[in-house]
Amino acid sequence: MTDLLRQEIAALASTIVVKVGTRVLTREDGQLDAQRIELLTDQVQHVLSTGRKVVLVSSGPSARAWAGWD
Repeated sequence: MTDLLRQEIAALASTIVVKVGTRVLTREDGQLDAQRIELLTDQVQHVLSTGRKVVLVSSGPSARAWAGWD
């Protein structure tokens, strides 16, 4: 699928599903990346502000458990 096609589909969708893997949510040392999570929440908030729904699917809680994040 081309990026242009993805953009067209996303523009028409009323619900956006975002899959975020552990590597996206963690730093190289295995700890959760608070800055990246904050950026992700800002992006999700932006989509929500357009009146669309967001479904966030993540394996991040597994990473948190593995790392013993405080």
